Amino acid sequence: MRGLAFYVLLAVLGAAELIATVPIVYAVLRWARVAYLFYLAWEAWVGARATSPGHAHANDHAPFWRGLVANVLNPKALVFYVALLPGYIAPDHAPFWVQALIPGALHLAISFVVHSLIVVEAAHAGAIVATSQDAVLVRRGLAPGIALIVIWLAWETR
Repeated sequence: MRGLAFYVLLAVLGAAELIATVPIVYAVLRWARVAYLFYLAWEAWVGARATSPGHAHANDHAPFWRGLVANVLNPKALVFYVALLPGYIAPDHAPFWVQALIPGALHLAISFVVHSLIVVEAAHAGAIVATSQDAVLVRRGLAPGIALIVIWLAWETR
């Protein structure tokens, strides 16, 4: 969600199109995302015991920052806004930034609702796993799944 807001603002300012049209910038974002997601998979594997849901601290902001970095390193969101927003711009109407901000804000609102539902359900599932004796096994089982998804993302977004 935070990354989407970042890219909406870049699109409104016109910077997103510049980034999307320079292949090296897109490639750097893409490979940085692949590396970061591999890092998260590794962290899930080696830190399964310490970071299982039952061991989380209420004032721990690490999930926020992990989500922010993962979202900002998502070049598909960048391309989405560069492809989406020009279709809603009419040169003879309001300023570009106003016209770009309206569909961008609408998309953010819808994304907020969808992502909120995902977070609530993931928290529910996490609470179930945290009370299980197999919490570490679940995280160790999910880590290779994350790595496989990263490999698939690296292959499909080339």
